[in-house]
Amino acid sequence: VFEEFEDEEDFSESDNFSADDSFDDDDIDDDELYEDEDEEGEKKKKKVLRRRGKRRRQKKMKENKGKRSKKAWIIGGSIIGGLLVIYLGISAFFISHFYINTTINGKDFSGKTESDVVAYMKDQVEGYSLKIIEADNKTDEINGEAISMTYKKDDSVKENQNPLLWIRALFSKSSAEVTINVDYNEDALSKAIGSIQAVKAEQTEPVSAYPKFDGESFKVEPEVYGSAVDMEILTKKIKEYITNFEPELNLLNEKCYKVPKYTTESKEVQ
Repeated sequence: VFEEFEDEEDFSESDNFSADDSFDDDDIDDDELYEDEDEEGEKKKKKVLRRRGKRRRQKKMKENKGKRSKKAWIIGGSIIGGLLVIYLGISAFFISHFYINTTINGKDFSGKTESDVVAYMKDQVEGYSLKIIEADNKTDEINGEAISMTYKKDDSVKENQNPLLWIRALFSKSSAEVTINVDYNEDALSKAIGSIQAVKAEQTEPVSAYPKFDGESFKVEPEVYGSAVDMEILTKKIKEYITNFEPELNLLNEKCYKVPKYTTESKEVQ
């Protein structure tokens, strides 16, 4: 019995020893485990904080960038808007005024209004007279006041001006020759034409060149220019010159005298 007990005791001790040996090999110290876990958690925490901080910085940078961009757009828009208002304001001015560097009939009308042009044209009309140059250097004059001559406003003076394109006028000159349109009393004009010396003088009709037999052969007898005025041409030319505000009319140059039908140069008399 004793021997069996010892064997069992030996066996128990042997078992306990084996169990202890097995625990020592596999088990990890609790302190070391907690320490490792704490270090790993701290690293994760720092990593998370770094990420959060980075995101905050990026977000803040984007917000600041957006604010700067928005501010730049506001400033730029304000400048452009201000310039546009100024440009449109100047354009509105040139709706009723002529461009800079604008001359009309040789006179500078830069920045002037249509009423200024009308006043100028009226002054020109009030002092207007048409000088008539006749044969033998005789002259006559038709005075604008004598025929109740008045200026007729012409709205086409400014119709080709686009107020929005005023800036182009700063770099180029605009010149226009404008016909001064006028009205006059027809009866008074007819009376003035009838008082011209060439009309009141004796009207000698012209004689055409013609072949003449001199007893031996035919020779061309030269044409003779008379003093007769062609009233149809004269009246037409005077009205044309007055309408176009011309200062001088030469009756010979404008063929206001009757002329021979044939001259020595005509084939019909050769």
